[in-house]
Amino acid sequence: MMILRKYGFSILAVLLLLVLSFFKPPSIDPPPSLLPLDKIVHFLMYFGVAGALWFDYLRGNGNKMKRGYGVAFGFPLVLGGVIELVQEYATSYRGGEWGDFLANSLGVVAALFLARYVLMPLLSRLSDSRKK
Repeated sequence: MMILRKYGFSILAVLLLLVLSFFKPPSIDPPPSLLPLDKIVHFLMYFGVAGALWFDYLRGNGNKMKRGYGVAFGFPLVLGGVIELVQEYATSYRGGEWGDFLANSLGVVAALFLARYVLMPLLSRLSDSRKK
């Protein structure tokens, strides 16, 4: 039960990512668009997962980013690669793409900047205000 309290956001984010990655989409033609909507969705999904991992990690470890790189940076990168491979080789209704993996990775990198320049200062201020 302790792990749910400590890593609840992360667990929910990873589960949602897995559901979205492997559900069979309806067979409808998407409307034409100038934006690469699929890649934007991939970016946002991995930004969300990595952001949740960073938030839970930093909240539970006193803003020490160094040790979080494996969990909040490495894990989503590897997960993104593995999901693309599984989609390509183990499903008949999904395909893995290098462009998707790139969008996933850019989302993870963007979450690193979010963690460093937004979450760390915010959590630090919250921690300082609780000590007063």
